[in-house]
Amino acid sequence: MNMSSLSQKLQDVLNESDFNPQKLMDVLKENPFLREQFQGDVGVWGGLALEQHTLMVLRQFEKYFKDQVLPGNIDRSFFRLLLGIHDIGKPLALLAGDKWLQHKNTKLIIYNIRRILPLTDQEIDRMIAVLDGDPIGSYYRDRYNLEQSIEELQRMASAAQMRLDTFFDLLTIYFQVDAGAYTQDAGGRAALDH
Repeated sequence: MNMSSLSQKLQDVLNESDFNPQKLMDVLKENPFLREQFQGDVGVWGGLALEQHTLMVLRQFEKYFKDQVLPGNIDRSFFRLLLGIHDIGKPLALLAGDKWLQHKNTKLIIYNIRRILPLTDQEIDRMIAVLDGDPIGSYYRDRYNLEQSIEELQRMASAAQMRLDTFFDLLTIYFQVDAGAYTQDAGGRAALDH
């Protein structure tokens, strides 16, 4: 399949009025490398594959945020695609024995597949900025103190070329739907329901 054709398919699926997360996954998996990654483990209970987790994240977004204006007027299609590949570097990080490599791996993968993503260079940079760290989760897990989390947020907001408060609001939605995928509400086991 030629790459411009895959990019067009992604754009079409993302812009459908009745957006379907499974359709997005199916188009992403037309790329052999991405298909292999989506079959990979995400390192949580029950050997959950990346595709399963990603679908849960996308469904949580659709359930709670699909009709809301996103912070900074971020395009909904852009955010759906971001969610669709948000953990794409995680299976490789787990294979390497260091789950903290997931952000670096995700960034490299996005650069490598950028020609199939129906995004501008600025959108690619913004996507990478959002996915290049976990200051909220790291704070909740006591990996970062408050000052470290703020520094990380400032770095990421600057890379995204967004105001800090707007970026934080966007990152909060991302964190809610990602963490929300580890709940019974998302169709999984109770892990983060508390």
